[in-house]
Amino acid sequence: MQELILISQDSTDYGHDIGLKNGLAHLLNALVKAVPDLPWMRIMYAYPGYVTDELIEAIATHPQIVHYLDMPLQHGHRETLKRMRRPANVEWVYATLEKMRAQIPDLAIRTTFIVGYPGETEAEFDGLMQFVRDIQFDRVGAFTYSYEIGTPSALLPDQVPDEIKDARQATLMEAQQQISLARNQAQVGRVLEVLIEGHGEAEDEEATRAGSSRWGAPTAMHRKSTAM
Repeated sequence: MQELILISQDSTDYGHDIGLKNGLAHLLNALVKAVPDLPWMRIMYAYPGYVTDELIEAIATHPQIVHYLDMPLQHGHRETLKRMRRPANVEWVYATLEKMRAQIPDLAIRTTFIVGYPGETEAEFDGLMQFVRDIQFDRVGAFTYSYEIGTPSALLPDQVPDEIKDARQATLMEAQQQISLARNQAQVGRVLEVLIEGHGEAEDEEATRAGSSRWGAPTAMHRKSTAM
């Protein structure tokens, strides 16, 4: 088993600098034709603004392109995203993911969020939580905002206290844990092809060796270790 990972800061922007439209879709179609025996191709770091109908069709059509997308969204509330200087059209994200899931029902989506960004109010954090509950991501990584001198965000007012940032991160990850569990449980009874990436011993909650074997074995839809 082999896997080709296409990764960049924004993979969906491929070819934009040389005037290509739907560059990533064209690239995927060309790769499938050039290496038809390659089992898996995976796209990392795709922003929703450049996910076109042609790209969705390429992912849905070619069996070699795994039904997985890593989409670094950063937040789920418009005002927070504006302060981050990130694309703030949250409705676009809803529409894009709805369209993708309609054509690729087993699509797995991973994303990352930052909590406690300067000025993040309780209402904005609640908006992020609602966004997470609405979308039902398969995997989520959540990070607390880190103050860095000399960055534009360091000059913003209303810096969020560390204890609030930590509490919000814990709240978000607790909610996502239940979502991920439910989506994983939906796989029970299925036979999935996996790619063995490594082997070691599993650890218990105190990070001591528990004695059982642990294999790093993502499926086509998930890049996460599977304990056995």
